[in-house]
Amino acid sequence: MQRIKLFSVIGVLSLVALACAGLSLPSAGDLVGNVVGTALATTGLDEFVQMATLLADSGLGDDAQSMAATMMAGGTAFPLETLMAQFGSQASGAVIYQDDFSDVSTGWPVDTFAEGGTSYYEGQYRITVNEVDYAVWANSATGDYADISTEVDAVMLAGPQENEFGLLCRFVDNDNFYIATIASDGYYFIWRRLNGGDWELVGMESGEFSEAIRTGNQSNRIRLDCVGSSITLYANGVELIQVFDSSLPSGDVGLYAGSFEQGGVDVLFDNFVVIQPGAPAFCIIKWCANGTPLFLSLREAQMDEDCIFCKIVAGEVPATQVYQDELVTAFRDIHPLAPTHILIIPNAHLASANELAPEHAAAAGRMLTLVPELARQEGIAESGYRLVLNTGADGRQEVPHVHLHLLGGRRMQHPLG
Repeated sequence: MQRIKLFSVIGVLSLVALACAGLSLPSAGDLVGNVVGTALATTGLDEFVQMATLLADSGLGDDAQSMAATMMAGGTAFPLETLMAQFGSQASGAVIYQDDFSDVSTGWPVDTFAEGGTSYYEGQYRITVNEVDYAVWANSATGDYADISTEVDAVMLAGPQENEFGLLCRFVDNDNFYIATIASDGYYFIWRRLNGGDWELVGMESGEFSEAIRTGNQSNRIRLDCVGSSITLYANGVELIQVFDSSLPSGDVGLYAGSFEQGGVDVLFDNFVVIQPGAPAFCIIKWCANGTPLFLSLREAQMDEDCIFCKIVAGEVPATQVYQDELVTAFRDIHPLAPTHILIIPNAHLASANELAPEHAAAAGRMLTLVPELARQEGIAESGYRLVLNTGADGRQEVPHVHLHLLGGRRMQHPLG
């Protein structure tokens, strides 16, 4: 388990695959309508009675049930933000595994050696690191997870402030895994190890500081999301960093502690949970006749089944993706006109720039704010680049889905046209 911490920067590689978790639907009726800032119209009194009856068993809170009943009665229209505030929690992912370490027979490794050890300790899980510049970790042995979110409470019991502790994901074996950590002095890191090689920082040049991390012997709630090729670290509910790497598609989860220039690191972990990632912030909510909310991702609800770019967004057509979030996707052009040629598109289907409207401001803005991020990633920010948005036949738009070309890596020709 010993390793050398070499600060090698991993480039941003691939996409973040976002999914929207839905609830399984019994066969109690057909889809009644879509609720996107509008009221739900019912098809008749019998259907309404059926929905109202089943709504009581839906698991929604009183306020949510009241709002749903109003919508089902064809009443007040509610803004999407209000709907998400009430029903968004219903789309959160299912808990796959959890452990509060009160039962010592749950299967976590128990081992003691000169450099450190792992053990159950007073209803928590303990990792000690005695050696300088050393790491000790333990995987859960609960499964091979692709997209996963893990959380744990962690507190330093003893040792130097310059330490690190956190979570593993995509753990294949002791030679292949990702680790995301925080330190008692307020710094954080995301590491990877491949094929038993040196440890490398992913998307970072060095550890970075955040005031969201509670220092010293204070407890921190650490969360690590590994979804698609995105790796996102949180501390106490605050996102610290998101990086991208597609080297390891799946693996186990686990816990980790490490030392730097001083040994004696002693960390306690508690309330470990593994969650299937839930819905992103932007969803279309559909209601079915049994009163059950079904959450569909924006790309599923607004995808043109004949559009090649929509299929790339949905992961149905392969592409060399470099970025994806709930609003936009970026991928490399298969017929590049420059050393860097990236297409940035909205996830929702819009045939051309002529269809852009005020409600698309968030996606359009994200397309533009993503440009400097990608330019820096590609090493063309300082030398310069060109943005092209073709529209219609005269504009030589070839794919009927809004797309912004980012070209760089060479001197562009002039004039345009």
